Amino acid sequence: MNTGLRSHVAVACAGLLAGGGAHAAEWLIKPDAHVAADYTDNPRMLFENSGSDSGAVAELRADIVRRTDRTTFSVQPRLRSSRYQTEESLNSDDQYLVARFAHTAERSRWDASLNLTHDSTLTSEIGSTGIVQANRRHEGVSASAGPTWIMSERVQTGAQLYWLGNHYVDADFTGLVDYTYSAMSLFSRFSMTERSSLTVTAQGSVLDVDHQTESTRDVSLRTAWNYQIDSLWSTELSAGPALVRNVYGDDVGGVFSVDISRRDETWNVFTRVGRDLTPTGRGVLTRRDQISFGTDRRLTERFKTGLTASWIRNQDLLPQPGTAFSEVTYGRLDLRADWRLAQSWSVALSLSGSTQEYDTRSGRAESYRALLSLVWNGQAQNP
Repeated sequence: MNTGLRSHVAVACAGLLAGGGAHAAEWLIKPDAHVAADYTDNPRMLFENSGSDSGAVAELRADIVRRTDRTTFSVQPRLRSSRYQTEESLNSDDQYLVARFAHTAERSRWDASLNLTHDSTLTSEIGSTGIVQANRRHEGVSASAGPTWIMSERVQTGAQLYWLGNHYVDADFTGLVDYTYSAMSLFSRFSMTERSSLTVTAQGSVLDVDHQTESTRDVSLRTAWNYQIDSLWSTELSAGPALVRNVYGDDVGGVFSVDISRRDETWNVFTRVGRDLTPTGRGVLTRRDQISFGTDRRLTERFKTGLTASWIRNQDLLPQPGTAFSEVTYGRLDLRADWRLAQSWSVALSLSGSTQEYDTRSGRAESYRALLSLVWNGQAQNP
């Protein structure tokens, strides 16, 4: 991890660990692990199929939570290792860490989060730049923090700071560049009824790319309406104008989203249609259009199935020196079945297919994958 990312990680960790009170704390630890046999076809998403390979994947994770009357602090470390028989360049050892902190006072709440990623471009660039042909190490850090003030029974207001940094190791001539993305947002939430609320959010962001002296800036103003249809179904609609600008030009457009979800113990459904502004490893700000749908259903006490489908299009908004405009379209379908063998053990079968297209090239790349996993879900323990 480069020096700039290390300094931001240190500051973020200090902020997360600084909270907490003198009240008696409750600790909970829940470990999980799985091993899987993996078969993959064209994992590098090449237009000329790169062939298939098989191997093994192992993953270990834990949920660690500390709670007091007013404070919650959680850490979720995850280790993942994959090994393949034919192509050693597909091998990867990845590490992830998610930390969250929340402190509630009488009329305010403070939240902070930290995400650390050390993985491969084979996973980090899927659905983003689409540059997965070369296996390079990717190091990512994101951190956010901010307060929410309760002004009255119906009105809340708050602010949030966000910082994202991405570093690619030995990525010369791949098209990937290091960048940072900083944002600040202000919001106000109005409870209209017991079931509905209205939120207005203003955000300003800055994208800085290594070895480039000029920044790309964007501002947006979004209004969101949330409605709890009943005890199971909810929806949120949001929309607003957005402006992107750098020394080479500007782009005026809009951002929006439509979210519908259903949640209970036996059947969950979600769907989302939206447009956002997102930085990518090509060092440009993109307009990201997304359609996603997912559902999982518990058919019996031991058997559960799930389906997830997504379509993503990333389109560059403004030019940068040495960077040509690009549009990448990515689609994916996942099917999953889980069968619980015992209280802590289960078997899972996952099948997926994905496609990727570039506006600068005809045709599309296709990739398929099958995973058969043995899963251990540990019980939450109070050490």
